[in-house]
Amino acid sequence: MDKYEEYEILNKELEKTTRKIMEDMHKKSLQNNYDEILEEESTCSRDTNIRDSELSGCYDRIIPQRENVRNETLIGPLRRTIEKLKDDCNKYISQISQLKEERKNLIDDRRRIIKDATKTTSEKQQLESSVSKLTLTVQQKNQEICILKKDIQNMAKRLKDIKPYSPSVLKDKKSTSYNCCHEKDCLEKPEKENTKKGRAEIASMTMTTNNYNNTLLACLKLQNKMIDNLKRQVKVQDD
Repeated sequence: MDKYEEYEILNKELEKTTRKIMEDMHKKSLQNNYDEILEEESTCSRDTNIRDSELSGCYDRIIPQRENVRNETLIGPLRRTIEKLKDDCNKYISQISQLKEERKNLIDDRRRIIKDATKTTSEKQQLESSVSKLTLTVQQKNQEICILKKDIQNMAKRLKDIKPYSPSVLKDKKSTSYNCCHEKDCLEKPEKENTKKGRAEIASMTMTTNNYNNTLLACLKLQNKMIDNLKRQVKVQDD
């Protein structure tokens, strides 16, 4: 074997050894990159689980508190207002029964006076006026009772329409998870999604609160209306 052939053999062995060393280095580099990716994925998953756990804890604390506030400040007063309106309605019905009885007695008195020749015309006219006034009062009371019954029905319907607060995030808060896809927004994805849900829930809470406030305002107006009606009634009886 001459020197040239020996050189060719050594050169091939060198190329083979170099290629093997490069392949080993490349494999080692790939393995290191893969390990780093696994570690990043584990960190991403752990951070996501921590955020989900914190959100779940917040909702578990906040929702019962909102329910208690809703029951104490909204539904409770609304129910008490409806009960008061029902009591006022029953009082009105009782008063109308008394007025009808008084009217009946006046009509009987009018019949007796008409037959009694000793009574003067002015006395008869005065009695006629009293009967007419009492008849008008009974009609007004009947109209007020119809309005009151309709208001009670509307209040009861509003109370029935109030639903327990159950945000949609509670349905899937335990199943919320994000698989790390090694994209540049991997860690931002849960935050964006949760922020979107949070804003939707805040909007829903605000709308619900506004509806409750409008209902309470209607109750207060109706209560003031009842007080005015009772004042007028007292004035009519005094007259």
